[in-house]
Amino acid sequence: MLRRQLGTLALTLLGLLAFPSAGHASIWDIIWGMSGPQMMGPVFHCEWDLQHRSGEKEDVIECRAIDYLFYHKLKPRPDRRVWLSLDSGFYFSTGKDSGENGENQFDWFENYMVAFEPMLEVRSHTGNNFMMYHGLMGVSYDVLFGKNFDTFDNVGLKFRPVGVAFYKKYNASITLRYYPRRFTSEDFGIVNPTQEKDGGEWVWGFTVGWLWGRNNNP
Repeated sequence: MLRRQLGTLALTLLGLLAFPSAGHASIWDIIWGMSGPQMMGPVFHCEWDLQHRSGEKEDVIECRAIDYLFYHKLKPRPDRRVWLSLDSGFYFSTGKDSGENGENQFDWFENYMVAFEPMLEVRSHTGNNFMMYHGLMGVSYDVLFGKNFDTFDNVGLKFRPVGVAFYKKYNASITLRYYPRRFTSEDFGIVNPTQEKDGGEWVWGFTVGWLWGRNNNP
């Protein structure tokens, strides 16, 4: 029952991300360092302006589905130093195997993950057609499910060492997640007695996107 409910939630989230209105997907998050399947998928993103003052005409929060602005609109990031990002993502596995010798084998669309990730971010530099920002610290709560293992969750810390935006439209960032309880092959229904089971795990990722529709901000 839980897996069916999570599957319904995931499909609903994917539909929201993929079809906010007519257009094409424009933001993608790749998680490639997990001790399990490589994951990728679209992201639903909201920002809360922590420096908003009463009486300002701009909104306090805005939301984007695959970088399409559909709910309210904040003042441009170059006018904001600090904000809170609220991300939700739907991920699926790729065919990339893991392990020292590729002993953990995975197939496309075999495993799935829904992630909820709030994070405090700060702008560090703004120039002509260029901006740099960083995610100081956040939380990643992940629910994973698939056909060969029982649904499970994991909690970690999330950081964005560096993110850049060009021409007030294109953006890319490196992400880093730390899980105190590392992922194991057994989590995904694969027995691997040689894999390290204890300790934490650092997971690298990469996000790309471009803004479109409804007078987007950088």
